[in-house]
Amino acid sequence: MMKSLIYSRLGDADVLDDKKHVDPALKLYVGAHCMIMENDNLKEGRANGTMCRVISIKRKTNETMLWRNYDGKKVFYLNAKDIEYIVFEHYPPTPEQKKIMDEISSLGIISNENIEKKKKSLIVKQIVKKKKIT
Repeated sequence: MMKSLIYSRLGDADVLDDKKHVDPALKLYVGAHCMIMENDNLKEGRANGTMCRVISIKRKTNETMLWRNYDGKKVFYLNAKDIEYIVFEHYPPTPEQKKIMDEISSLGIISNENIEKKKKSLIVKQIVKKKKIT
């Protein structure tokens, strides 16, 4: 019932559940699966409906995070204005990405953990370069 109410409206900020407002929170965390909603990168195989995964969330400041109780669990949260950027990766990896990762792993020089760190670092560098250009 509640799910159909939310989907039937444009937003959930005005949805009531037993006289209480539904919290319009975006529950996003590292590892969360998301979906691309634009066709900005068709040449790279990323378009509307393509799945991706959150790699990291960069905060603007290192202020202490606030917390709320969601479903009986203590959850730390940020306001969207306090986020500098979010890094996503294509998920599941494309065949080309799998091939490259397998080749790197087969060398035995770099562990999978270090590969992930290097991948994040390269993605962040690309984002920073783009920000400096624009």
